[in-house]
Amino acid sequence: MAKRFEKLDRDALATMPDRQLFSRISSAKRILGSMRENSRDKGSKQIVSLETELCYMMREAEIRDLRKQTHREYLKNL
Repeated sequence: MAKRFEKLDRDALATMPDRQLFSRISSAKRILGSMRENSRDKGSKQIVSLETELCYMMREAEIRDLRKQTHREYLKNL
């Protein structure tokens, strides 16, 4: 059985340091892969829950990347 993955609220994700966010994304992907490999029920509640959590984390990473790109463009145009 794969280890349990702690869910976080949006505020916790939004204030989490980049390094920690990317570490959690990597861990979630690894755990999810293991869960899918070892489970007969690909739509189990645990798998769906972790997929959802991974989507939230990846969206937060995407938002941060876009914010960094926008900031670089802003500084370039000063």
